[in-house]
Amino acid sequence: MSYRAGTAGLEQLGIDSGPPTLTCDRCGRRLEVRPVRGGAPAWLLDGRAPMGWTLIRAPDGTRYDFCPAHQVRRR
Repeated sequence: MSYRAGTAGLEQLGIDSGPPTLTCDRCGRRLEVRPVRGGAPAWLLDGRAPMGWTLIRAPDGTRYDFCPAHQVRRR
């Protein structure tokens, strides 16, 4: 899955601190997921991709996200 929740104070467990991010599964480009009115953006809550990105779900439910530079044709 390419969505990572934001964390803070978990460095002792080997988990980097930072804001929630979405990562391109091809090039590793990161998009910071900024809160909207104190909550998660609607696209994230609805299981969609952010504007300009492509989301593909595998049959097992795995989420794959691709940035605008790495658009993937849907089958």
